Amino acid sequence: MVMIMFKSAEQKPDGLELVLSAIGEETGRVLLRDYAYKQEDLCLNAEKFDDDIICRIALGAELEDYRFDKYAKLAPEDYPKLETITFVVKNPLEMRLKYEPFAALANAIRFARDLFNEPESLYQTEQYFFEIKRLEYLNLYFKDLGDGLVMLEWKNENSNKEPLIVVAQNRKAAAVGAGLMKAVALQKLALPIRACLKIEGELDDFLIPNPIFIKQNLSTDEQAATELRKLYEHISKGVL
Repeated sequence: MVMIMFKSAEQKPDGLELVLSAIGEETGRVLLRDYAYKQEDLCLNAEKFDDDIICRIALGAELEDYRFDKYAKLAPEDYPKLETITFVVKNPLEMRLKYEPFAALANAIRFARDLFNEPESLYQTEQYFFEIKRLEYLNLYFKDLGDGLVMLEWKNENSNKEPLIVVAQNRKAAAVGAGLMKAVALQKLALPIRACLKIEGELDDFLIPNPIFIKQNLSTDEQAATELRKLYEHISKGVL
C-alpha cells in the first residue's frame, strides 16, 4: 500500500522526481498506473498547486493503488514496487492536516472493497460479521439484530437530531454501509448516523422512517466505491 507524504523542498527525499502538469484525481491514478511497478519512491513538485488539488491527486493515487490479491499466489516480482509518494509543498504540516479527510475516505473505501471482494465460499457470514464488529474501536455502536442483520451507529452527544438511517439489503451493499460508517467515524462527523446492514437473507417488512437505501445491484468493487463516495459526500455536506 503506497504511503502519501508531504515535505518541504529542504526535506526533499531521494526518488524519481516529477514536475506535475496535469491536475485532479485522475493525475494520481495515472501516476500509479505508470510507476507502480517501476519505482519505489516518487517525489512530486507540487509547490505551485492549490491544497485541494494536491489532496485530490494524492487521493487518486491511493484509490488506484488498491488491489485484492489476498487469495492469489504471486511471485515477488508481481507485486507493485511503489512504496511512497512525496509531495513537495510549502507547508508540509498544514498539508498533512488538510489531507486527513481524504486519507480517511481512502481508508474506508479500501475497507469496503476488501469486504465486497471476499468470496462467500471462503469468507463465511460469521467472519464478515466480526469484521464489521471490529469497527467498535472507532466508537461506533454495534448491535446484532439477529437473522443476519447488524447495526452500526455513530452517536453525537452534542446533536439532538434524529439519526440518518442507511440501509443495506444484501451482503455487497453491507460492505458499502460498513465502509461508509468507518469514514463517518474516522472523521467524527457531527451528524448522528445509523446503518442497518443485512449480511444474509432477505430484508422483509423492515419499516423505518426515511431510509437511505444503498444500491443493491453492485457488481464490482469500483461500483461499490462510487456508491460509498456518493453517500459520504452527501452526508458530510448535510445534504441528506
